[in-house]
Amino acid sequence: KYILITNFISMNARKKPFNDIKVRKAFSHLFNKEEYMKLVTIGSNVIKGNGYIPKGLVGYDPSLIDYEYSLDMANKLLDEAGYKDRSRLGTITMIRTNYLPFHKEFKKLIEEFYRRVKINIVVKHIPHTKLIELMNAYEYQMLNAEASTEFPEAYYLLADFHSKSNCHYSGVIIPELDQLLDEVLFMNLKRERVTNYHKIEKLIKNYALNIHPNYGTFQNDYYKKYVHGLNISPLGSVILKMKDVWLEPSN
Repeated sequence: KYILITNFISMNARKKPFNDIKVRKAFSHLFNKEEYMKLVTIGSNVIKGNGYIPKGLVGYDPSLIDYEYSLDMANKLLDEAGYKDRSRLGTITMIRTNYLPFHKEFKKLIEEFYRRVKINIVVKHIPHTKLIELMNAYEYQMLNAEASTEFPEAYYLLADFHSKSNCHYSGVIIPELDQLLDEVLFMNLKRERVTNYHKIEKLIKNYALNIHPNYGTFQNDYYKKYVHGLNISPLGSVILKMKDVWLEPSN
C-alpha cells in the first residue's frame, strides 16, 4: 500500500518574529524550491510541493499558487514588519528531525537561502523524539518534518490546523478554517468536501502557516511467502513481469 507524504517547514506564530504574518510571508518568499529540488530528487521519489495536501490525495488542489521565490518581495515585507535592521530578528533556529536525509546539504542550503537577505538562521538536526517533545511544548521557531497519511482524503492531514487539534502547531487560530473542517464531517458528496479542502488550503497559504517544499511516497508491499519472482524497484514500486511470477503448486 502507498503512503503519501508532505514535507513541511512550520513557522511558530507563538514565537517572535513569526507572530507577524509579514515575516512568515517573507520567509516563504525566501525558500527557493528550484534549488531545493535539485538536492532532494537525487535518488528520491519526490515532486515539488505547492501546498500541504500531496498530489494523489482527494482534496489536492493543482491550481494552488505558491509563494514565488523573490528577494525583493521578502525584503519589502521584512522592512514593512519593522526589520529593516535584520539583526533585530536575532538568530533563527530551525529544528529538523534526524531521520530526514541530506543533513549537511540541507543545512547548507537553508542557511544560504536566508543569508541572502542578511538573516542568520541555524539548522539543527535532532532526534525525532526530541523534535516531537519540542513541537508539543511549542518550544521552537521553525521546524522541518513530514506528515503522512494512509487515508484517501485530505481531511486527515488538514485536521492538524484545527484550533482544537492536539497537533495545532502553527499557533494561528482561524475561525473560518475551523468551520470549514467541521462542515466536512457532515458532507456526503465528495465534490462538496473537495470544495472545502481547497478553501482550507488557500487559508493555510494566505496566512503563511507553512512552507511546502515537496511531496513524496513510500510503499509497503505485502505478499504471501509462497509468492515468488515479485521484484521491487529501488523506489518501492512493484515491477510485475507476470511470466516470472509463480505460486507454489499447493497454493
